[in-house]
Amino acid sequence: MASSKEQRGGEQWVAPNTQQDVPQSADYESLGTFFGYALVVLSWFLIIITFPFSMCVCLKVIKEYERVVIFRIGRLIFGGARGPGMIFVIPCIDTYRKIDLRVVSYAVPPQEILSKDSVTVSVDAVVYFRTSDPIASVGFNKNIKT
Repeated sequence: MASSKEQRGGEQWVAPNTQQDVPQSADYESLGTFFGYALVVLSWFLIIITFPFSMCVCLKVIKEYERVVIFRIGRLIFGGARGPGMIFVIPCIDTYRKIDLRVVSYAVPPQEILSKDSVTVSVDAVVYFRTSDPIASVGFNKNIKT
């Protein structure tokens, strides 16, 4: 007699994990110097003083198909990729890159090639790709679209 798992057609499908694997290293998220900590404290002080106006600059809305990788003073902050939803970015300290998780297609320009038997062959291609790990795509590639 077959088990219930075999009757359903094999392994059960599991939704992908939304929490990205984040590398654990010694300098991860540490600002490193006294200057880094002082800059963060000064920025928070300015945000508190200009509270109603600073919220327009600090809050960012991330769409359902996007993820954001945030760098604080050039280092990846704890938690990995953020989104979808609303995120808080400290101006002048945090930089962020939005990564589109949808399938993207690029048309490769057609090229004509001369074959061995002197026949001209036109080659055309379309490339489809999808970013599965936003942290790796930001860390290893300058710009994945070029």
